[in-house]
Amino acid sequence: MRRFLVLALLLASAAASARTAPPKPSLRFGLRAAPAQWDAVAQALKAEPCEAANPLDVTLELTSEWAKAPDWPALEAAEQAVAEGGARLIIATALPGSVGDPATHAYLAALSEHAGGARDLALSLDWAQVPEALKADPDQLALALKQLSASVRGKAEASVLLGEVSPEVAATLEPLYERELRAYVDGYSSTSTGASGGPDAEVVHFVESRHLGAPLLLHLPKVESPIGAQLLVLLSASEGVGFVDLETGNPAAVWHALAHLRGLLSPEMAAGFSVQATEVRDASGPRADVGTLNFLDAESMVQAIALVPVISKSPAGELQLKLPTGDVSAPYACPLPEGPRAELGYTADQKRGETVLRVPWQGKAQLLFFSRLKTGTVGQERVSVTGTYRIPVEIILARHQAVQQPQDIFLENYAAAAQVDYHFKLPGGAGSMDVTFKNSFFFEKGVGARWVQNQLLVNGVAWKGPTIPNLPIIEPEKVNTLPLALTLGRDYSYRYLRDEPVDGHDCYVVEIIPAPGAKGSLYSGRVWIDKETYIRRKMSVRQTGLQDPQISNEETDFYTPVQGPEGRTYWLLTRMTGQQIFSVAGVNVAADREIRFTDLKVNAPAFVKEIAQAEASDKQILQETPKGLRYLKKQKDGTRVLETEPKTGRWFAAAGAYYDPSLDYPLPLLGANYFDYDFKKSKTQVNFLITGVVNTATVAKVNLFPHVDASADAFLFAVPFKDKCFLGGEEVPSEDVKILRERIDGDLGWRVTEFSKLTLAFIGTYYKYSDASDTSSLFVLPKDNFDLAGRLTFSYARKGWSASAFYEAHHRSDWAPWGLPGTHADADSKKSYAQWEVAANKAFYLPSFQKITLSATYMDGKDLDRFSQYQFTYLGRDQLSGFAGSGVRFDRGAIFRVAYDFSVANVVRFGLRLDQARVQPLQDVSLYQNFTGASFTGAVTGPWQTYWTVDLGYALRSDVGPVKGNLNAAIVVLKVW
Repeated sequence: MRRFLVLALLLASAAASARTAPPKPSLRFGLRAAPAQWDAVAQALKAEPCEAANPLDVTLELTSEWAKAPDWPALEAAEQAVAEGGARLIIATALPGSVGDPATHAYLAALSEHAGGARDLALSLDWAQVPEALKADPDQLALALKQLSASVRGKAEASVLLGEVSPEVAATLEPLYERELRAYVDGYSSTSTGASGGPDAEVVHFVESRHLGAPLLLHLPKVESPIGAQLLVLLSASEGVGFVDLETGNPAAVWHALAHLRGLLSPEMAAGFSVQATEVRDASGPRADVGTLNFLDAESMVQAIALVPVISKSPAGELQLKLPTGDVSAPYACPLPEGPRAELGYTADQKRGETVLRVPWQGKAQLLFFSRLKTGTVGQERVSVTGTYRIPVEIILARHQAVQQPQDIFLENYAAAAQVDYHFKLPGGAGSMDVTFKNSFFFEKGVGARWVQNQLLVNGVAWKGPTIPNLPIIEPEKVNTLPLALTLGRDYSYRYLRDEPVDGHDCYVVEIIPAPGAKGSLYSGRVWIDKETYIRRKMSVRQTGLQDPQISNEETDFYTPVQGPEGRTYWLLTRMTGQQIFSVAGVNVAADREIRFTDLKVNAPAFVKEIAQAEASDKQILQETPKGLRYLKKQKDGTRVLETEPKTGRWFAAAGAYYDPSLDYPLPLLGANYFDYDFKKSKTQVNFLITGVVNTATVAKVNLFPHVDASADAFLFAVPFKDKCFLGGEEVPSEDVKILRERIDGDLGWRVTEFSKLTLAFIGTYYKYSDASDTSSLFVLPKDNFDLAGRLTFSYARKGWSASAFYEAHHRSDWAPWGLPGTHADADSKKSYAQWEVAANKAFYLPSFQKITLSATYMDGKDLDRFSQYQFTYLGRDQLSGFAGSGVRFDRGAIFRVAYDFSVANVVRFGLRLDQARVQPLQDVSLYQNFTGASFTGAVTGPWQTYWTVDLGYALRSDVGPVKGNLNAAIVVLKVW
C-alpha cells in the first residue's frame, strides 16, 4: 500500500508538470523473463494469446551465467512459445566474458542465428566490468561497441539496442557519436528509473538529444500487482518512454493485466498532449487527489485520459472533468485493472470550446476514452512526398559488417582448387604470353592463404619436370586495411553512388575512397552490397601504395555462397578478374589476370591432413605474408621454412635458330639470359641476353623519382642483315646492301596514371653499310653514320586493351648521296627525318586455353628514304608473317592481324595468324600495295625443364611479286636454371 501511495503521488506530480510535446510512437510493453520463468511465461501466453493486430512484447532475458553455457534448445523452445502466443519477441543478453573476448563475439554471433524471430536484440552491458582504460579511449570503445553490435546483429533483421544506459554511462557514450555509433546502434535499453519506477529523465533526454528517433527500452522494476504493472506502463509512456518491459514473480496475473490494458489501447495509441486547462473537480471544488495522464490515437482521434488517485483513500463521488475543447463525443470509462466499460455523461459547449465529463469515482484508477473531431489543427495531416528516402551509407556499411562478422568468427578454414591465369602483354604489342598455375588453395584463420602449385602451363602447355620452377615473385604487398572492415583506424571514407543490379539482385553501389593521410597500401574503388541481405556480391578496386616493380593492380571480385558442414552459409571469393602492370626494363608490361576458385570446402575435417600432405610433398608452396606471397621452402628434414628474402633474379639458357630472306643462312642462337628485378638489393632491374649473334643489356630504375622511371639499353649484333631493293615491283640485286646495327638508348618515363605512361627516349644507333654478294661495283654505299633520335611515347593498358603511340625525330651525323650514279642527289634533305606510329590490340580468352587476338598498327613519317622507311619485321608492332627480311619498304601503311591459339590435351600448343598490310611505298605517289601473310606456331615442353617453340611464317599474297612465297622460320629452346 505504501508503494502505491508513492506511485500515486508521483503520477499526479508528473501529470501536473508534463510539457507539451507531439504524440510519440505507439506504446510497446510486456513481460521480461529470465530462463527460470520461461515455462511460466509460455503457459501464460498459451492461456491468453495476444491479439494479432495489437500484440504485447516478451523479453527473454539471458544472464551472463546462461551465456557462458547457452542452452540453445531451451531458448528456441521459449521463442516458439512467444511466436505461438502472438507476442513480439525481444532478447536481452548479458555478455559471457569481456567486451573484446573472441568467445564473447562467438556467443553473440551464435545468438543472432538462434534469434531469427526477435524484433529487438538488446545488449545488456555491465559497464562496471568494462575496463576503465577502454572507457577512457573513445576510439577503442567505439570500435568495441561496433564489433559487439555487428556480432549480435548478424543476418537477423532485428534492431540492436545498446544497454544499459544510465546517467553515469551517458558521459562515456557522448564522444562516440562523433565516431558513427548511430550507424551501428538502432536504439537503447536502460534499467535507470526514477523514484516512482518510471523513466530516468536524464536518460530520456540523453537519447532524445544524441540519437533522434531511436527507441529506448526501459526495463521497469519488478512488480507483483496487476494494477501496479498497468500504472508503471502508463506512467512511463506519459514521461516520454513508450517502450517498456517489466519483471514479475506472478507472470500469469500480470500478463493478464497487461493483455487487458493492451486491449483497451488501440495500436496507434501513444502519449498525447498535456493541456494545462484540463481540470478535475467535483461539486465541492477542484480535486487535487486525482492525477491525469493523457494519450491520443492521432489516426482515429480517440483520446484517453488515465485518472489516478494520489492518496490512498480518495473520496468517492462524481467527478467533473473539464476539457478545453468542444469536439468530444462518445465518452466511456474502463476501471483498472479490468472493470467493465461504462458510458459517461457529458456536456459539450461548442461556442465556449469546452466539455465537461461526468465520471463516477470509486477512488480507483480508471481509463477514460472519448472521440474528437478532426479539425484544421487537430487530426490528420496531409503529407506530400518530395523525394525518396535514401539509406545513409554508414547504415549500409554497418549492416554489411553485421552479416560479415559472424562469418569471420565461424570461418576457421577453407580449401579450394584455384586456377590462376596470367596474360602478359607489351604496350601495343601483337601477342601475349599466357601462364597458368593450377593450385590447391588453403585459407586458415590466423595463418592466411597458402597456394600449393600443382601444375604450370605456359601458353596452354603443361610444364614437365619433377617440380615447378621457383620463379621470382612479382606480387603486390598485402593491403594494410581491407575496405568495409571494422577497424580502429579510419583508412577509408565511403560514398553512396547509386543502385545497380548484380546477377538479378538489387545492390547499393558504394564508393571506397582512401582517407587523406592514410599510409601504406590501400584500395580504392566500388563495392556492390545486396539491398536485401547486405552481403557483398561484387567489389572492383585498385590498389594504392604499390612497391617496385609493380605500378598498378586492379581487380574485380565476385562472391558466391558456400555451405559449411554446420549448415551456415559463407560468402566467399570464387572469381577474380583484373590487371596488373609491372615496370620491366623500362617498359610497362600489362598482365591480365583471372583466378577461379572451385570445389570449395569450408571448415572441412580433412583440412589439417590435406595441408600436411601438401607440405610433405615436393610441390612449391606460396604463403601469404604482409609483404606479399613468399615461398615456403622445403628443408632436408621435410619441414617448411618461409623464404624471407625471395629470389629476385633468374638465369635462362637459350638455344635455337632464325632464318629470313635477309640472311644467307639460318642464324644460330646459343647463350643465356639473366633477369633480376632487384639487383643486389639496389631496387635496380637488370637484364642481360648473350647469344653471340644477338646481345642485349638493360639497366632500369622503376622509381628514379616519384612516378618517374629510367632505363638504359644496348642492342649489339654480331652479323649484318641484307637489305634488298625493289623497283617497280621487281627485285634489283645490284642495289642490295648489308647493314650492321648497334644501338644504345636511354629512357625517362613518367607514369601519368597507373594505366598510362609518357616516355621520353634518346636513341643512338650506329649503322655500318657493306656490299652484298650481288651489289654493283658502281653502287655507292651510304656513309656509315650515327643516327641520333628523340622519341616521345604514350602507352596505355586497361581492361584487356593495350595501346601505344610514338613520335620519333631523327638526325644522321653524316649523310651523302648514295646509290647508282645520278640517283639520290637530294640526300642532304633526308639527313633529318621523322616517324610516328599508333598501335592497339585486344585479346579474348576462351575456355580450354583458347585465345583470339586482334591488333592493328598504323605507321607514317616525313622525309623518309630507303634506309629510313618502314619495313616488315619478325617481332614488334611492324611484324608481318612471312615478310620479315623481305626488303619491302614504305613511307606509310597499316597492318591488321587476327590470331587464334589453342592447346591439344595441354600437351602441345598451336597457333594460326593471318596478317594483312596495306602500304604506300612513296607518300608523293598515289600507289598502294597489299600484302597478306600467315603463320603457324607450335609449342611443347621438353625434357630437363625445357620449353620448345617453332614459328613458321609464309607470304601468301604480295603486290611485290618476288617476295610472294617468302618464308620466315624460328626455333627456340629455353631452359630454366
